[in-house]
Amino acid sequence: MRLVEEFTAALIQYTPPHFKNIYCKVTEGREAGQCALFYDIQCPEFPDDGTTEPGTRLHSAATKLVQHVTAERGSFPGVIVRLAQQPDETWLQSVEFLDKPRS
Repeated sequence: MRLVEEFTAALIQYTPPHFKNIYCKVTEGREAGQCALFYDIQCPEFPDDGTTEPGTRLHSAATKLVQHVTAERGSFPGVIVRLAQQPDETWLQSVEFLDKPRS
């Protein structure tokens, strides 16, 4: 999916070059009465270098992905993206949609 590729490219560009394993969780919620996206961006090898603040390009890519998923599924359950840089500097990716808690 092109939107996932756009999101992962933005995530790689946004994170520091020493992040060789990237974990990014994006969830939707409310902030100040408005719908908002919440981010958890980490590297297991550098836990103190993580952030909850995305860059502009990353937030834009995430917003497009959320809008697409919401249009297809009716809601956005949240997503976890894991990236691992390989010795040839390509990236393996894993995308996992979270399940909404059941009422």
